[in-house]
Amino acid sequence: MSKDFLNAILKKISSTFLSEAREAVGGYVKEKIKQVLKTIAVAVAAIVFLSTGVIFVCVGLIRYLSLIVPSWLAWIFVGIIVAMIGLLLLLVSLPSLKT
Repeated sequence: MSKDFLNAILKKISSTFLSEAREAVGGYVKEKIKQVLKTIAVAVAAIVFLSTGVIFVCVGLIRYLSLIVPSWLAWIFVGIIVAMIGLLLLLVSLPSLKT
């Protein structure tokens, strides 16, 4: 009889401890997931605005250059400049991917 009583008490203590631990870990994980999702949402909005700005600057540069050179040449100049900037950013970011 004392073994059954002791086992019941131990089961109650362990189940209470496990449920408290699950709640604590679950709350922490939910908070971290919310924080990551908010950060991702802000980053996506920033990327959209940044790309829109870059597109408008490039189109404006093309319109300006087309006053000086033929339109097709302005498109080529701006395309080459944007490609070089992209290549430079890629080359700068590659070493950080290795670590």
